[in-house]
Amino acid sequence: MVPRAAVVPRVAVVHWLPLEQYPPAQNMLRELGVSSAADVVCLTTRNDRGLPDFSASGVRIFRWPFPSRGIARWWRLLLLSGFQFWSTCRLLLQRPSAVLYYEPHSAGAVLLYLALFRRVRLFIHNHEYREQSHFADPGNRVFSIFHWFEKRYLYHRAEWISQTNEDRVRLFLSDLPAVDASKLHAVPNLPPQDWIVPGVRGEISHPVRMIYAGAVSFADTFIREFVEWVQATEQGTVVLTLMVNNCHEETRRWLESLHDDRITVNTQGVDYSALPALLAEHDVGVILYRGSTPNYVYNAPNKLFEYLICGLEVWYPSVMVGVDPYRREAVSPRVIAVDFSKPQSLDESLAGLEQHRPASPWLRTCDEAFQPLLSRICNQSVATHEVDPEEQY
Repeated sequence: MVPRAAVVPRVAVVHWLPLEQYPPAQNMLRELGVSSAADVVCLTTRNDRGLPDFSASGVRIFRWPFPSRGIARWWRLLLLSGFQFWSTCRLLLQRPSAVLYYEPHSAGAVLLYLALFRRVRLFIHNHEYREQSHFADPGNRVFSIFHWFEKRYLYHRAEWISQTNEDRVRLFLSDLPAVDASKLHAVPNLPPQDWIVPGVRGEISHPVRMIYAGAVSFADTFIREFVEWVQATEQGTVVLTLMVNNCHEETRRWLESLHDDRITVNTQGVDYSALPALLAEHDVGVILYRGSTPNYVYNAPNKLFEYLICGLEVWYPSVMVGVDPYRREAVSPRVIAVDFSKPQSLDESLAGLEQHRPASPWLRTCDEAFQPLLSRICNQSVATHEVDPEEQY
């Protein structure tokens, strides 16, 4: 009898939106590539913002053209449909034994493969919490079809479904009580371990250096109120850096018209690998979401943890309930709730910045956050591969 050769687990990650816009997905792929013995492929789309292509050791990444908003509607629909068929063909070629897909946007790409190969194990992660009414919006009609299949088949088929925090897990289960609660997990958007800077952060600078990194719009963020407060402060008190990676056109024009030497505006964003060095040059990181939807209200964004691990104090809007579990005022760096609509609240937060507090560096990283998921994918994959490879595939 010929002994069976060891079979390397095959894992496919399907991420419809461009990886370059989703640092948490980049971190997961890095961890999966270096911490497992799996053969890993990722199916995604090309970024349309001129960002350098992301790569990860141990991961083969294949990209389909992204249907940018600047092209004709019919061409966008063709590219969207094409991704589903292209991904199915790729999966049939790779024959993964475990599939992890992100968001309802990617569900259509894995549906046929999972229906054909019923022993393939399924894992689902969501960057955002999406209300059921979200899928009724005109721009989400195609994705509402994918979500219908999620509710009827994929959620029951999956052995793991995750959101980014416990609040979003609770909301998900409230919307979909038929889903087995034991499958639900919270995986926070923590930064990589190599972002930890040894030593104690120095004194607060003068002027105080503040930074916002992320998307902005007048509708969804307090960008106008915060910039106007900075402009109203006395010269030499505060300087602000805005690193904007996604911007509504009206907001972009307003930002580029400021011409204030205390405010540096970059509407091209910054590569994720360059962000730690940039953040380390600042004292305070701000989060500006208005909480206009439950997704924003119950959000603990990756910027919260990125600011913290680089030693920055964090100011977040008091409407963001999702950040409340991380609130801390007695240690440095602080995480404090601020009413960005009231200049007095901002003034009080600034005044409290220089009070002496014991240092408490943030040390939790994504390798810790991803460990239960990656262990589940890879370790159990090894166990299922003790059968004949031809039988498995």
